Amino acid sequence: MNKVIYIEDQEDARITYSRSLKRIYGDEFEIIAIEPSNKIEEMVETLLSYDDVVSYIIDERLNLTGVANYIGTTLVEAIRAIDSKIPVYILTSYAGDVDPILGSVEFVIDKSDAFKKDKRHELSQRMRRHIDTFNDIQSARAKRLDELLIKSVEHNLSEKEQKELEKLNYFRMKKILLEEQAPSIILKGELDKQAEILREIEEKLKELD
Repeated sequence: MNKVIYIEDQEDARITYSRSLKRIYGDEFEIIAIEPSNKIEEMVETLLSYDDVVSYIIDERLNLTGVANYIGTTLVEAIRAIDSKIPVYILTSYAGDVDPILGSVEFVIDKSDAFKKDKRHELSQRMRRHIDTFNDIQSARAKRLDELLIKSVEHNLSEKEQKELEKLNYFRMKKILLEEQAPSIILKGELDKQAEILREIEEKLKELD
C-alpha cells in the first residue's frame, strides 16, 4: 500500500491530524505518523527505511517540544536532496512562519483547514493529483529504462538512445548514491559535499542532453 509519512513532534497532534489526513487521502493510502528524531541525519535515515512512500507531510515547528533540533523546512531540504519529485507539504498552525513561495514544497497546509469539510475535499483533489504525477514520472522512467536495457542487450542502441539510457541511469544512481551518503554527510555537517555531489551529477546530465 502507498504510504504517506506525517512527521509531528507532539503526540496529541500526531493522533488528531493523522485522522484528518486519513479522511483527506482515503483508505487506499496508509498514513504513518511518526515523531521526529533528535538529529536530522537520524530522521533522514528513518525516512529512507520506509518503502512505497508517495508523500511527506511535515509540521514546521518540529523543535517545539525539544525533541528535534531542526525545523520542518530544514528537513524538507534534506528530503529534496534525495528526491526532487516526491510531493512534500508543510502542515502548520503558523502559516506566517513559512515562505508561501517556498520552492521545495508543493504548498503549505493550514492545520485548521484539515478540519473543514470543503477544504479537505479540495486538499484531497490537489494532493492526489500530485501523487498521480509523481507515480507517472516514476513509472515512465522505470519503463523506459527497462526498454532501453533490454534493447541494448539484443541490438545496438542509436546515439540518441544511448544518451537517454545514460541519463535515466544517472537519475536512478543519483537517488541510490544520496540514500547511501545522506545520513553520513549530514552527520558530519558536510552539506557542501552533498551539494557538490549533486552539482557533479547535474553537470553530467547536461553533457548528455
